[in-house]
Amino acid sequence: MRLDAIKMLARLYWYTDRVRPRADPGGRARLRRGGCCPPGGELAYCVDDPKPRRRPFELERILRTEYRIDRYPGHLFVQSSPSPS
Repeated sequence: MRLDAIKMLARLYWYTDRVRPRADPGGRARLRRGGCCPPGGELAYCVDDPKPRRRPFELERILRTEYRIDRYPGHLFVQSSPSPS
């Protein structure tokens, strides 16, 4: 077992359960509510603010990306929307 596995699991939780952006079919960011819904200011920040870096949802990158619980996230990992059927 890797010694940093706990940190990696914490990052996975933070970026997938806390804030989980998803791109709608038009490419606009939408939020999916995770188990812990962030406060209103953070919701607006994640969807509308140009400051956070929005990256494709890549597990390895998420596991390497650190976060701070006392600030809005600097990185958002956006899941692509499924194709409309």
